[in-house]
Amino acid sequence: MDANGQVVFIIVYIITLIWIFLWKGIALWHSARHGQKNWFIAIVLTIFPPVLFFSTGLIDIIYLFFFAKDKLTLKSIIEDVKHFFRKKPRSKSK
Repeated sequence: MDANGQVVFIIVYIITLIWIFLWKGIALWHSARHGQKNWFIAIVLTIFPPVLFFSTGLIDIIYLFFFAKDKLTLKSIIEDVKHFFRKKPRSKSK
């Protein structure tokens, strides 16, 4: 593999790791928050290297959209992203 190929591989590898751990973190947070111990354990077990790259976050995404008590929707994700990039904090309504 030449130098350019190695650089591309490293960039793809880093992007893949960010993708995987982003979904894994969200899934672990949701399962812990809702007391879904079995799902929490299943998601933790997919952290180990052989499973980590074979699933590439698929198990986490399936859990979040289909099996979580508080299921994610595309609308909720878009709202969360908009909220994250707002300059002023969201006001608390009474």
